[in-house]
Amino acid sequence: MEFVREFKGVKYYNDSIATTPTRTIAGLKAQTQKIIIIAGGYDKNLSYDCLCEGRKNIKCAIICGANSEKIAHVLKNRCKFMLCDTFEDSVRTASKIAEWGDSVLLSPASASYDMFENYKKKSDKYKEIVRGL
Repeated sequence: MEFVREFKGVKYYNDSIATTPTRTIAGLKAQTQKIIIIAGGYDKNLSYDCLCEGRKNIKCAIICGANSEKIAHVLKNRCKFMLCDTFEDSVRTASKIAEWGDSVLLSPASASYDMFENYKKKSDKYKEIVRGL
């Protein structure tokens, strides 16, 4: 998990290498504050049910990508979530709802191939957007 920056009291973390739900849960458990998580991407035909294990500190899940509906179905009635059409919109939406003391965590629980060449390209784009806030 890579710390990207703190902006207006919100800490931004990059965990784009978390391309499976279990890796995302590990990232969620490593945080103690409220998290706005950015998730979704290319569907590797995995179950996302375990994402609910980490919902206690999820303030909101921002979901975009090819598997967004599948993840939203799992989170429905379990935690607050929002669907976004683009990755950039996801990061900006997370930034708008984050409050002092929160963290924004990119931890997709999915591969990046629906929008990016690989997780590294997604990581670079995330850091670019966050640094431009």
